[in-house]
Amino acid sequence: MPILHDRVRLILVVFLLMSGVAGVIYALSLGPTLRFLPDESDYLTLARNLLAGAGYSLDGHTPSAFRAPGVVGLYLLSAATPAPIIVARCLNYACLNACAAVIFALLRRMCGSIPALVGAVGCVLYPLAFFTAGTLYPQTFGALLTLVSLALWFWSRPALVSTPTLAKSAVVAPVVAPVVAPVVAPVVAAGLAAGLATLTIPTLLPSLAAVFVTDALVSQQGPQNRLRRLGLACLSMLCALLVLVPWTLRNRLQLGVWVPVSTNGGFNLLLGNSENTTPNAGTNVDISRYMAQVASADEVAQDRALAGFAMAWMRAHPLDAARLYAKKALNFFNYRNDLTTQSESSPARDLISACTYYPLLIIAIIGIVLSRRLGYTPLETGLWVAYLSGALVTAIFFTRLRFRVPYDVLLIVLASMTLGRLVNRRQAPRHA
Repeated sequence: MPILHDRVRLILVVFLLMSGVAGVIYALSLGPTLRFLPDESDYLTLARNLLAGAGYSLDGHTPSAFRAPGVVGLYLLSAATPAPIIVARCLNYACLNACAAVIFALLRRMCGSIPALVGAVGCVLYPLAFFTAGTLYPQTFGALLTLVSLALWFWSRPALVSTPTLAKSAVVAPVVAPVVAPVVAPVVAAGLAAGLATLTIPTLLPSLAAVFVTDALVSQQGPQNRLRRLGLACLSMLCALLVLVPWTLRNRLQLGVWVPVSTNGGFNLLLGNSENTTPNAGTNVDISRYMAQVASADEVAQDRALAGFAMAWMRAHPLDAARLYAKKALNFFNYRNDLTTQSESSPARDLISACTYYPLLIIAIIGIVLSRRLGYTPLETGLWVAYLSGALVTAIFFTRLRFRVPYDVLLIVLASMTLGRLVNRRQAPRHA
């Protein structure tokens, strides 16, 4: 078996090197132009202005919080280079390779080397993930932070099982500390990664919180360990919220209001909830009459006013809003979007998307159907909670294929675990 593990690791390293080269070639082939405006240009502009000493600003003068800052921190590395757009894309592909490495490490520990290699390769070859990495969007970086957070959280489970039940005495504290430390450290790190993921994509926080709490509740180690695990979940979420504190204080000082992440929530809420919104419209929604009313307002006032317009429409049309929400949640599982940039849409891409996404979804569902025969772990329960909560959370605003990338990498993990068990039905999960 050690020889097999060494060979699999070698194959993974060679494959990641090849995929890295492919990513660089694709980034170069796209050239120094941006295809999705203004989103892509905003992130790079913020990074450039930060490097130039103009602060976190879109115009170089006025402080802004319209874009979440997480991925801007990554793009600072590219903004100082002569080819910032190409380098930013290359950084995204490095993050995609890192996603594959995390998947391999997680799956190898849970179900062996072969399923781990399948998951890692599947992550890099997944067309939606590869295409999105070629854009200056935060989804690839967010996917990496999500995987890191979940991996750290689930890696803390075996250590918890070994924690002894000791007397509540100060005398045993020196004995308890070395045992508890391996549990708390990854839990704290998972929370910090979740906080960074939230600063990159705000809608990731509810999904990660749902995973941590669900894992605590489904623990098979008895009521006492469930309670401990729930306490650790609260600790992890506290650490995630602490990551938001410096940015929130910055917004209070520079914008005059408490803004935990960004000021585009009202804009996105109105795009997803108005009389002109359709389930698959995304940003292709006519909200011009609302924008005209806030044209002279500042960023914060616009955010609040647009959120107010959306809430007013939902209160006036509760049944329409409920039906629209349900359809948007279902649209999370779509294989295509109606794009504003028509040149980026084609029947061939839609076909590739359908032929790669739905098999993954079906295989992962088979894992649930055959769970009694093949076995099932808390990891899979947590990943399904994260995936389905992604549909429910993003549908509050609107759903897009690229929004699904941080969740689809979790689907790849689920499908790989199912395939691993189908190939070798005698292999049992290592951690129940």
